[in-house]
Amino acid sequence: MSYTTELAYLADRDLVIEAAVADLDLKISLSAEIDGTVKRPDAILASSTPSIPIARLAQATGRLAQVVGLHFFNPVSVHPPATAR
Repeated sequence: MSYTTELAYLADRDLVIEAAVADLDLKISLSAEIDGTVKRPDAILASSTPSIPIARLAQATGRLAQVVGLHFFNPVSVHPPATAR
């Protein structure tokens, strides 16, 4: 496993986990960019969003059945409010 901010490095991946801030427009745009970068048509695209419907992100791609949601922490309902940075 590795991480990058350079989308070109994702071209040959089987699984991409996006972990951008929970901003709908940003995540939709990033989902479309990742979809256009990842060459394998069977690659899985995942988002770490707890609050944005995954179906909204999947619609920005050409692979509806391969977009999934992951959340590595407690359910959003038990998280303390995020602080501004």
